[in-house]
Amino acid sequence: MPNLPISQLPNLSGATNETLLAVVYSGGGTPVTYHITLQDLIQSIPFGTVYQTIIPDVTNTYDLGSASSTFRSIHVGEGTVFIGESGALGIDPEGILFSLSGFASNTLVLGGVINSGVTTTSGATFSLNEDYDVIVTNPTNTGVTYNITQQLVTTGGTIGQVFTQTGNTNFEWGWTTLSSGTSGTSGSSGTSGSSGIDGTSGTSGSSGTSGSSGIDGTSGTSGSSGTSGSSGTSGSSGTSGSSGSSGTSGSSGTSGTSPVITARYYGAFYDGGTQNLLAANTPQVMSADTTTLSSGVVLSGGTKFVALNPGVYNLQFSAQLNKTSSGTDEVAIWFRKNGVDIVESNTEMQVAKQGTTGKLVAAWNYVDQLNANDYLEITWASADTTYELLYQPAQTVPYAKPSTPSIIVTMTQV
Repeated sequence: MPNLPISQLPNLSGATNETLLAVVYSGGGTPVTYHITLQDLIQSIPFGTVYQTIIPDVTNTYDLGSASSTFRSIHVGEGTVFIGESGALGIDPEGILFSLSGFASNTLVLGGVINSGVTTTSGATFSLNEDYDVIVTNPTNTGVTYNITQQLVTTGGTIGQVFTQTGNTNFEWGWTTLSSGTSGTSGSSGTSGSSGIDGTSGTSGSSGTSGSSGIDGTSGTSGSSGTSGSSGTSGSSGTSGSSGSSGTSGSSGTSGTSPVITARYYGAFYDGGTQNLLAANTPQVMSADTTTLSSGVVLSGGTKFVALNPGVYNLQFSAQLNKTSSGTDEVAIWFRKNGVDIVESNTEMQVAKQGTTGKLVAAWNYVDQLNANDYLEITWASADTTYELLYQPAQTVPYAKPSTPSIIVTMTQV
């Protein structure tokens, strides 16, 4: 029969409680599944190989063979065949069979075995051929022999379990865990191995230190002095020796301290439009609409020059006054701090009209101590509303000149 993986085994269906395994045969028509019970296996020629201990679920109840159906031979290993609760058969080293109560015959003779096919409860006959293949004969097709092509194996057990009968009636079957057998005695120790080869010699040690030198011998006596020879002529003067090296340089003086540079805040602004005096005898603040430089000083609301950091600041301005009438009223200009007039900061002037207009530049500065976010304003007023702060665009005739802002303001920290 071919070996099939578990994934290819067909599912069991229609099995009864007595079914031990199911097989599918083919070759003579449509494949048919048969159920084989334990009774079928006991009555048939040995079916397969046993891979575990066979243990009945009830003691002293079932038989191995019968008076009319006997086994031909029983082969067992060295050990004891137990009979009942206390009786046992064994064999001595000489091959003599004995019992616990004395020696017996050295042979055990059983009746002959009849080899014939067995008809199962399903109606098919099972038998073995000379190649030990299981042959199925279908009674519905007389004279046709079928070879088993698939064997359906009951699944569900785990490693170490056997499929065995678990009940007394109706051939109830299930998976049972095997108990481990006792360990055999330890074998005798092997002989000792031969000794290993000698290791290589170690390196030579370092040389010892040299011994101390011997004592010097005594000097011999000096010989007598010889007579002095005549003086020779004087030799020429030797060349002058080379100049001595220069002396070492003196140590450098300490470096001077760097000046401390303190950041200064500033802002520069102007206005690019003419500013009219809107009402007579009503103070009005001058305004700017453009910032050209700014660092810590900003323009707020068009009229407020704000110091973002505390310090002393210098506010300087120039305003292009213009008068379109011939009246002689004066114009007053002063400063405000945080919206309050600054005492003794007012200056008055009178613009005389010449021709169609009368122009005059009002320009001076004011220095004050400011806290963070304090601001300064420039205020002006007159009884004559023909005064204005005049803006003039750039001109090219009679010569090129840039535009004239109505007011220029700078505020710097000092």
